[in-house]
Amino acid sequence: MEKFFDNHYMHLVSVFPDWTKEQLAGIDCQLSAQAILRLKWFDYYQKTGNIALTCRYFGISRKTFHKWKKRYSPDSLNTLNSHSRRPIRVRRPQVQLQIEDLVVKLRRAYPVWSKYKLRVILKRDHKVEISDSSIGRILKRKGLILPKETKRRQRALMHKRLRVSKELQACAPGDIVQLDTKHFHLPWGEKRYHYTAIDCFGKLKYSRVYSNLSSRNTTRFFGQVRNRFPFTIKRVQTDNGPEFALEFDRLMQKENIPHYFIYPSTPKQNSIVERVIQTDIKEFYEQGNLSPDIQEQNRLLEKWNDTYNTFRPHQSLDFLTPKAYNEKYKRKSQILSPVTVTYVVNQNNRLTFQKIVL
Repeated sequence: MEKFFDNHYMHLVSVFPDWTKEQLAGIDCQLSAQAILRLKWFDYYQKTGNIALTCRYFGISRKTFHKWKKRYSPDSLNTLNSHSRRPIRVRRPQVQLQIEDLVVKLRRAYPVWSKYKLRVILKRDHKVEISDSSIGRILKRKGLILPKETKRRQRALMHKRLRVSKELQACAPGDIVQLDTKHFHLPWGEKRYHYTAIDCFGKLKYSRVYSNLSSRNTTRFFGQVRNRFPFTIKRVQTDNGPEFALEFDRLMQKENIPHYFIYPSTPKQNSIVERVIQTDIKEFYEQGNLSPDIQEQNRLLEKWNDTYNTFRPHQSLDFLTPKAYNEKYKRKSQILSPVTVTYVVNQNNRLTFQKIVL
């Protein structure tokens, strides 16, 4: 109250010129932040005497000013507070108290079960017909909804994600490219982030390290992956980490590349990139390929990427290298490319054909 009195002492003096300072300080009023702002309107209006100037100064319409001028009473500053907008007649619960008590009892017995499960139990075991929404309103009134879980579900509904399914198969290079990151601490105390992308079909991979984890670095990394892979990336699959959201996810939408997320806590769905990261750790980092300079570290990784893709035999590829396996697939696909034969009649009335490779 003392702060309010100090800020608006001149206004109170102009309204009550015969009152002493002690009397003015004793005025009982509880003003909200919006009411204090409206009081400043009338302070300014009292100084200028110009409604149009006051409205322009505070960025309000004349209709709003006149509305509050009509409501404002200098004898009671509380008239500047907003009135309650609660409806006079509000909806009353239609659920019987016995059913409400049963819902509360079930919820307390199974606190993590959703309203949909509770509805099934009520219908199956208690012969009670009640809607999901009614159960939700009862739980909300009784304070039996977990705020953290509710916010998580609301975020999930706002940002729906494509999920991995069994139908998602890699049948050609670029069909599915998995991305993942791995952080590790260096002996001298520095923390680095190892980014890896691998094609699920031909096992061609690319790795690079960064000093921090962010969606911006993921976007840069993906640009380098596209430049180094000799095929078009048709789909991308990642986990649910924050580095694969925001800028990176927006880039996927802009480029019309479907971005599939694995289900939470199921790294097996990203098994190919998880396995190649372990290969990088065992066959590259644990062999002493570490450098305090991050640029030098990336140069070492470039050599390792080339060794992995062009020299190291892969058991899953019948001991071919990823590069050789992709070249073999390319040759095979050219041989098996669909052919269209069109028969035409030439100038000598002989039947000939034209072969068109699609």
